[in-house]
Amino acid sequence: MDRTVLAHRLVEIAGDLSILAGLKSEVEGEKTDAAGPKIAEEVKAQESFSALRGLREAQDIVAEVEQGQVKTADEAVKIDKLPGFSPMQLRQQINQIVDIRQRATQMRLQFESVLKELKGLEDNEEAGLGKLKAAAQAVKDKEKFLVEAEKGILEFTAFCQRKRPGVEQMLADPATSKFGDKAGDFFNRVGEKLGKQVQEAVQTIYTQTEEDLTHMADCVRGLKVIERTASVQASTLKTAGLADVLISIKEWLAGKSPDSMASRIINFAGDIGRWWRGFAERTGLVKKATNDLTSALDEAMSEMNDALANS
Repeated sequence: MDRTVLAHRLVEIAGDLSILAGLKSEVEGEKTDAAGPKIAEEVKAQESFSALRGLREAQDIVAEVEQGQVKTADEAVKIDKLPGFSPMQLRQQINQIVDIRQRATQMRLQFESVLKELKGLEDNEEAGLGKLKAAAQAVKDKEKFLVEAEKGILEFTAFCQRKRPGVEQMLADPATSKFGDKAGDFFNRVGEKLGKQVQEAVQTIYTQTEEDLTHMADCVRGLKVIERTASVQASTLKTAGLADVLISIKEWLAGKSPDSMASRIINFAGDIGRWWRGFAERTGLVKKATNDLTSALDEAMSEMNDALANS
């Protein structure tokens, strides 16, 4: 460190000590009035240093405005560089959720539209129709969880932006934090843990919802055979080579195990009960992943808040 830099740093330290002495005096005065003279020395010191950190942040803000530019720390300690906190990473997660949510809504509406057009079904086929409607509701439930997941990540992004000056000051100037040189280790640990949790949760949410949409799209293909042939006479269907196909799909709708024809059209080997249960099970997985995601975000925000409050 050259002499100019050293001299500048000594002036900064002297200024901090002067401010700190004044803050300590203020804290002592307030605590004496509120709780008597016997206040633990460490409590007064902690509050003084916390106030000093706040003043340093305020000074940085004013300096940025006066200089017409952002006063930044070294790039190595920017919050954007920490794993789990990267705006690009978070934006990718949000984009995944937004993409699958929009596709889920579009597919569900198409599916429900086809269901409304199914006419003249037998009683046992109507029972199967109820399971299809339940599957549509399961997708609708997933859409709500997707909104919740998106909101959670957006709130965390806004939180990071609000806390950014304090975090970056701790990283750039360890002397202002009780963590010292360990501040970087702390935020790296929080970020790495959060990044892994968010990625795993979003991946589960995306893949489980994607599977719903695949099964629903395949089912629509089979249901359209019923819809488009509802008013066609049996003899004409037989001539067109569709009679056996229609019977296969209606039997699946009535709860029977699908034959090879129905299996190929709906791309599913199980009966309609098993088909519907898959939607219910995947909804449970999406719900759990969403809860895990929001819990991880809440925990990270809490840890960061505690660190900043006690630094």
